[in-house]
Amino acid sequence: MTDHYLKAADKAAMDAALAVYHDEEGNLVPQTEDYFLDVVGTLVKPPVMEQTGTQTVFTYPNAGIDENGDWQNGDPVEVEVPVYTEVAPAQTLSGYHANLYIINGEVPESLLPLVLDPPPETPLRVRC
Repeated sequence: MTDHYLKAADKAAMDAALAVYHDEEGNLVPQTEDYFLDVVGTLVKPPVMEQTGTQTVFTYPNAGIDENGDWQNGDPVEVEVPVYTEVAPAQTLSGYHANLYIINGEVPESLLPLVLDPPPETPLRVRC
């Protein structure tokens, strides 16, 4: 059982390579007892954020409905929360991506050129 991360130049190239996982009607079969395929598509690396300070806010941890059915705010509590600033914007990664989890068998030969080797150290999307 192995995870493989696939990258093609674009959607058309990925679709062509994944033809091996289509049924007789041409529909993609994303899962069988032998594999699980997650077509991710375009990946966007999240922005880099840096804590630049804190801010005081009020919260009402005891708010709720009392025994008479009336809403009560309760006593406010001051809480310091972090403030973040974006230091690098989100980044769209090149290519079109899919994740392939092989349970039984090997990666089909048609997909071998798309397998990232080495695999990403911190994949942006993984199976659960």
